[in-house]
Amino acid sequence: MGCIISLPQMWFRSLFSTSSSSAADSAAGDADNVDIPPHQEKYDVFISFRGEDTRRGITSHLHHALEQKKIVTYIDDRLQRGEAIGPALEEAIKKSKLSVIIFSKNYGSSSWCLEELVHILKCKENGQMVIPVFYDIDPSHVRKQQGSYAVAFARHEKRCKDSIDKGTPIVQAVLMNWYKIEGQTLKRADFRVMSKLMMLIVVNSLDRVNSLDPPDSLQYLLRCLQSSFSYENLVELPIPEGQVNKIWNEDLFGSYSLDLPNSLRYLNWSGYPLKSLPSKFSPENLVELHMPESQVNKLWNEDQRLVKLKVIDLKGSKYLTEVPNLSWSPKIVHVNLDGCERLVEIPGDFQHLHKLTDLNLHGCKCLKHLPDMPENIAFLDLYGSGIQELPESVWSNKNISYLNISHCEDLKKLPSNRCKLKVSGCFDLGYCKSLSEFSELPRDISQLSLVGCKRLVSLPTDICKLKYLKELKLSLCPNLENFPKILEPMEHLESLCLSGTQVQELHSSIEFLPALKTIELLGCKRLSSIPESICKLKSLNILNLGGCSAFYEFPQILEPMEHLNFLSLKGTALEKLPSSIGKLIGLQTLDLDECKNLNVVPRSIYSLTNLATLKFRDCWGLKELPSGSVGLLSLKVLDLFHTRISEIPDGVVGSTSLQDLDLTGTMIRSIPASIKQASQLHTLSLIGCKQLQSLPELPVLCNLKAQGCTSLKTVSSSRAALTQGWDKYVAFGKLDFFDCPKLDHNARSNIMDDGQLRVMRVATEPLEEPYGHDDLHASIVCPGKEIPNWFSCSYQSEGPLVHIKLPPDWFRTGLLGFALSAVVSCVSNCQSELTLIADFNVKFLGESHELFSSLLFIPQASESSFRESNDYCYYPDHMYVWTKRFQSEEVAKKCSLDVYKLANEASVEFDMEGAKGNQKYKKQRQDEESEASDSSDDESEGSESSLCLN
Repeated sequence: MGCIISLPQMWFRSLFSTSSSSAADSAAGDADNVDIPPHQEKYDVFISFRGEDTRRGITSHLHHALEQKKIVTYIDDRLQRGEAIGPALEEAIKKSKLSVIIFSKNYGSSSWCLEELVHILKCKENGQMVIPVFYDIDPSHVRKQQGSYAVAFARHEKRCKDSIDKGTPIVQAVLMNWYKIEGQTLKRADFRVMSKLMMLIVVNSLDRVNSLDPPDSLQYLLRCLQSSFSYENLVELPIPEGQVNKIWNEDLFGSYSLDLPNSLRYLNWSGYPLKSLPSKFSPENLVELHMPESQVNKLWNEDQRLVKLKVIDLKGSKYLTEVPNLSWSPKIVHVNLDGCERLVEIPGDFQHLHKLTDLNLHGCKCLKHLPDMPENIAFLDLYGSGIQELPESVWSNKNISYLNISHCEDLKKLPSNRCKLKVSGCFDLGYCKSLSEFSELPRDISQLSLVGCKRLVSLPTDICKLKYLKELKLSLCPNLENFPKILEPMEHLESLCLSGTQVQELHSSIEFLPALKTIELLGCKRLSSIPESICKLKSLNILNLGGCSAFYEFPQILEPMEHLNFLSLKGTALEKLPSSIGKLIGLQTLDLDECKNLNVVPRSIYSLTNLATLKFRDCWGLKELPSGSVGLLSLKVLDLFHTRISEIPDGVVGSTSLQDLDLTGTMIRSIPASIKQASQLHTLSLIGCKQLQSLPELPVLCNLKAQGCTSLKTVSSSRAALTQGWDKYVAFGKLDFFDCPKLDHNARSNIMDDGQLRVMRVATEPLEEPYGHDDLHASIVCPGKEIPNWFSCSYQSEGPLVHIKLPPDWFRTGLLGFALSAVVSCVSNCQSELTLIADFNVKFLGESHELFSSLLFIPQASESSFRESNDYCYYPDHMYVWTKRFQSEEVAKKCSLDVYKLANEASVEFDMEGAKGNQKYKKQRQDEESEASDSSDDESEGSESSLCLN
């Protein structure tokens, strides 16, 4: 065994301090003066321990807890007795952010433990944090080398020439929860024996442990340890958690008195339950006081000479009404009063706290006045406070790099003196509802938010002097009427938001914002025009004029705009688009929804070769689109919902890129035959097209919505497209001809033939496609009383119940699914949505077992032709066909597969959910239609039902 290296006195002082500063004090002070090691840390924590003492106890618990918190921990339990530590272990210590030394009874007798200690203390000199933990040993035995440490050190001294410096007292650190590690309740007597205690951390919430501070802070290091001492990891509580507070109050406080040792330098007590600190406690040695979420209304009754105090953290102490006099605390650096909502005053002596750098008054809504601040203040958070004005000393303080005054609803004005703040990044004045004006702002900011400043009338003209500004938000300022003239270029401004303001125009000087990418003017109801110089903004991507109801004319585009890809004119008073619209060559989305006066669309719109979305929804004045054989080569979505157009150009409807075409409620009479070239089309909506008389051959649609096409007579077969495009994936196919009463026999036959192909396509789609099983379905609806002839007569029945004799091999692996069909008429509440339900059951040994239940939704019957009264509507005979994909793995969850495989009988019961049993209207309809069949169901009239197995 080699000779142990001596431990220099300076290292012991840094760990076992005798000076008046605590470990918290020392750590905070040293952190500012220590250079960060040049190497990059590999581990968060290095644990030094004596294996035979602690491996199965605290060390394993600590290691497990740290790993659970995703804290990378190095622990070496492979080193054998007598071995010296090698380069790898030295490197592990060096590349750890902090080291934890677990002093146990036999730690001092291990030469390699002490060698680890030497390397740890060397790293501490270079800025690494070190935390001592005492396990099953009196800390004084380590401090004074008594007991087992006296014996061990005597042995080492015999082998070494250099002796270890003795007699230095060690800092005691106590980490407490509601319970001690042994599971015993904490009592007042436990505090009385801690007469020399320097650190005390009481944790009442494990959430506090998890909300770690920055890795270089003392709290971060200590909380890494706190997590390992939680009762979740070490103790099974003997009583319910709800009784914890009762035990705490009775056992610890009794008559609401508490003895804290005057030696305390670091006190961290989350949720401290008393109204003030104990009257007998003298905090003169305190360096850091952390009491978040406490019940205190004031810390102490008399002025205290807290010459060592550096940190006060009372975050969330909602009963705190006053801050103590800190004039005798010259070392104060950080004061956190975040969420102290009853605090009414900050003492004027704060301006003399020359070392104060951080003051957090976030959410102090009763605080109306802020005194002058010291020169060194760098962080000042006033978010949501009740202050009415800022001191000039704040505005002219060049050391302040962070100032948050957003949501200060009573703040009326900003100081008029020159602003010297060094704030960069975002400067947020949002929701300062009383702020009406300001002169200067910090010059280095990149973002300025004035959102919700309801009394703001104008902006200063020298706002253009904010040379680094990238984003300017002025939305929801209802009294802002003018945006100032740009007197000099603002080369970095990229985003301008004026939504919800009263701005009437944009000045032509807008061109002096060359980097502008986004202009938001949503809901500017007084804006009537924008300047032609807008086209000089070559970087502009987004121009949103939606809801500008007074905007009536879009300017001529004098120069091509390659980067403008989104233009919204939704809800404007626009009557026509400029003929130069084709110069917006980069446009991808043009939103003209709800432009009720729009009546002219120029032919140049077809020059927009990048346009993917074109929306004219609810443009009631639009009667036609310009003719054109080729154009809009990238168009995917064309929305003409509730326009008055009567025809659509061939070149538009036949676009090979078109995916979604909505002609709902239009005056369209026919669809061009070129639509079959729209190979990407997956949705065609023709709902309520009452003038439509015929449909040509269609491409492989997923969705065709033709409800309420009351004049529709002929529907061409799309069989050719369906068979040719069999390799094209279709997630679902829906053909809806509900309420198309004039469909002739040939049209209905074509619809059902196409429907059969769609059913087969969906049934044969591979399940590995990126869609859920529930999306793999087809449905067909059209007027009629006859089940399609491709359904077997063996599986048909009048009435809601179909009985089936199952073949022996019906449950074969090749079974793709089921096709169901029902002819239904019923009476229902006009505002209800109906659901057609099919329940499939198999019978085995006389018992029924559910195989599946399938639903089909039927739209509301709002058309006048269906209405029987103000409340009830009649659904005439319609035939419904839909599919149910067979999934044996889902079936197996309900019952053994053998039950289904051996079953030889089955039944399908159809039902209507949402239908109302109004016998008066049923009887009237039955009298009028002699073909109507009687129904045994009081709420529906199912004339026929059928099942097909594929």
